[in-house]
Amino acid sequence: MVDSELGRMSSKPRKSELVQEVIDCLTAALGEASLKRAIPLHEPYLEENVRREIGLVLDSGFVSSVGPTVQEFERLLCEMSGVKNSVSTSSGTSALQLALKVVGVEPGNQVVVPAMSFMATANAVSLLGAVPVFVDSVSLSPGSSLGMSSESLEELLREYSKSPDGPRQKETGAKISAIVPMHALGRLCDLGAIRQLAADWKIPIVEDAAEALGSFSSEGAHPGSSHVAILSFNGNKTITTGGGGALLTNSDELAGKARHLSTTAKIAHPWRFSHDAVGWNFRMPALNAALGVAQMQSLPKILEAKRLLHDRYKEAFANAKFFEFLDNPADQQPNNWLIAVKLRSPDLGSLDQVLDGTHSIGIQCRPVWDLLSDQLPYLDNTAATLANAREIRNSVLCLPSSPGLILNQ
Repeated sequence: MVDSELGRMSSKPRKSELVQEVIDCLTAALGEASLKRAIPLHEPYLEENVRREIGLVLDSGFVSSVGPTVQEFERLLCEMSGVKNSVSTSSGTSALQLALKVVGVEPGNQVVVPAMSFMATANAVSLLGAVPVFVDSVSLSPGSSLGMSSESLEELLREYSKSPDGPRQKETGAKISAIVPMHALGRLCDLGAIRQLAADWKIPIVEDAAEALGSFSSEGAHPGSSHVAILSFNGNKTITTGGGGALLTNSDELAGKARHLSTTAKIAHPWRFSHDAVGWNFRMPALNAALGVAQMQSLPKILEAKRLLHDRYKEAFANAKFFEFLDNPADQQPNNWLIAVKLRSPDLGSLDQVLDGTHSIGIQCRPVWDLLSDQLPYLDNTAATLANAREIRNSVLCLPSSPGLILNQ
């Protein structure tokens, strides 16, 4: 018994081997000089046009949410994505709250979200008084989308009955009022089977595309093309407005409702303050939008740099012993927001050792998120079997993915 246990222990790679392999591959991809300074996980790429666009706003005096700059930013989002309507907001989370509200989520409803996602996905549901229920991700492979599993969604729906207004849980009568697929790391979730289930069960889809600005399917579809999606422009995203988000939809009705609720549901009038609903002040200020306008001008350059970085990492990890490169799904053009590898033998302890080692020398790698079903506020929430999500959590290492790693060389 002791001998076999020692044998298993000795077969595991040592911490130094794991960390050294990551460092060697990063050196091969980025060059030795790049590793002589701290490497952030994802820092914004800001050009001189940022000063120009912000200066124009300062000169105009329209620094809040009025004036032409917010509208110009929204126009650029529509032009890039091919989606008809864009509503800019103060954050990605506020955009998700708005999207869920306008598709019909009410207090006490349930909303299906992937367990493998950022905390804001579930929090936006809870902040509306609704309840997130968790489903699994697709299986982990080099070309995996890492997104919501349609099989897991179908398994969950077996506990529900169809009704004229959507699924009702057989035991409690609770209604599912939305499904929120999340496009992880900029990879597009495979929505085909999820859309079929949603249509059959009469459930609206809200795409959490916080990380997926500039990601397109092989047919040229951007998140938001089919129903409604949200974006985030936090400081670590593909482009940034410092903080902010947006809702994208081809529906004039949903866009109008979202814009109205984001401006405190105020009825337009030159001086009277009349409101016809409980709304939020979720508007994006013009100063943030000016940064967004400048960033949208740089977006093609940013996306190309991230594509080149993806290819360099792919080559560098091609013969790695302990890690396997997570190539993009073949049927899409993702934005490569975060480029990732996975441990060949999933092990959370080994992953934490690598993260300790890289962070200790100033290289910011990261895992995916701790599962939402394991977070303290959601321990008692309904969850499907989450084997794939746990394997992703215990395997995936996100590499430094700033566009400047290419553009500043």
